[in-house]
Amino acid sequence: MFSFILTLAATRRTASKWSAFPLFALVFLGTGCDEQESEPQFYEGVTIGEGAVYVSARRWQKRGLEWLVEEGGTIRLQREVPAIADLDRAHEATIMVHGYHAPPRTIALCFAGLVSHLTDSGYRHPVVVFDWPSTAELWQEISLQERLWYMEATGVRNPGLSWELAGYSGDLVTANSTAADALIGLLETLSSTSPDARFNIIAHSMGCVVVFQAIRRRPELAKTLRDVFWLAPSLEAEKLDDAEFRNGLRQVGRLSVYHSLHDGLLGLLATATFSPRLGHTGPGTTSALPRNLTAYDLSDALGQTGVHSKYLEKDGPAAVSISNALAGERRRRRLTDPRHRNKRQCSERPFRACAFLHGRPKPDDSTARPPRPGSRYRKGRPVEPRTTSSAGNSMCGIRSPADPVSSR
Repeated sequence: MFSFILTLAATRRTASKWSAFPLFALVFLGTGCDEQESEPQFYEGVTIGEGAVYVSARRWQKRGLEWLVEEGGTIRLQREVPAIADLDRAHEATIMVHGYHAPPRTIALCFAGLVSHLTDSGYRHPVVVFDWPSTAELWQEISLQERLWYMEATGVRNPGLSWELAGYSGDLVTANSTAADALIGLLETLSSTSPDARFNIIAHSMGCVVVFQAIRRRPELAKTLRDVFWLAPSLEAEKLDDAEFRNGLRQVGRLSVYHSLHDGLLGLLATATFSPRLGHTGPGTTSALPRNLTAYDLSDALGQTGVHSKYLEKDGPAAVSISNALAGERRRRRLTDPRHRNKRQCSERPFRACAFLHGRPKPDDSTARPPRPGSRYRKGRPVEPRTTSSAGNSMCGIRSPADPVSSR
């Protein structure tokens, strides 16, 4: 790469007191100045956690999505999509979206507990952590010089609250625009990599705003979403009534909203903006809820202090609920898949269907072999259900605690 300076001198003669005015134009020419940009320093010192793939949208408008690759203890950004393990085979992945005030140095720690819990609970599908450009800083994190400058420039009585509300407003603008566009681009990229894949999204705080805008803008892309989990959403509760969002939500498999009345951060935000927050009050203030929306009140489970960050704790109530929901969905798909039909699935079918599929003896076959212990059939005949009085409250041969144990 080389560059040179071309100096061009021109002389302008006018009738003014300046008889001659030299004009110098400096033209900087170079080759390849925009082709190779220096790596950003905001991921310096970051250690990528295990069990997840990280993608950055910090330079979305210039470079698009960039995937974080750790080499020799340093982070390198690449635009090529890495080979995400098991995505083509499993056709499922989980995307995690962080919220307000998430500097790049904490991106690996933001969902560390939740990723670890999913891994320990048996979740074996890819996990993608999506880092959108949040730039807000807390008042206690800035230097004393910046605090003095801000107090002198604004003259407000409560500079800390004013500073953090200003940072929140800036992140909110980004979440509604750049971050939502980048999330749409991520879903399109993963869908093109594996067209049959379906995705789960776990979003926290302002990350729910990002997901809300993505579903609202691209309802046809919402068909790729199987489960969406909103943890402490900072979204206004009335946004659930948005017609365009409702149109996209119909394409989503299920939306789960986790909220707590003891979330002091969202309570303060609701007071400052005069608008109830979905993660604080829940969806109770909205009109008739969609059929695929379920609300979980964790007010008692999360306690009363530090609630907003407890949603991401390992083995916390939110993590346990999410892992159980994902595991239940996997079991349901396995039972409905013809390749995984088994005797347990067929136990709800009529007797003759099970006998046809698995070779069980017919009821009128007196030459049938004795059944295994615990079987429903004895000597080829179905077990007669025990009849008891209404006080016994027994159905289908299942003894209730009130029924006496018969002696043999």
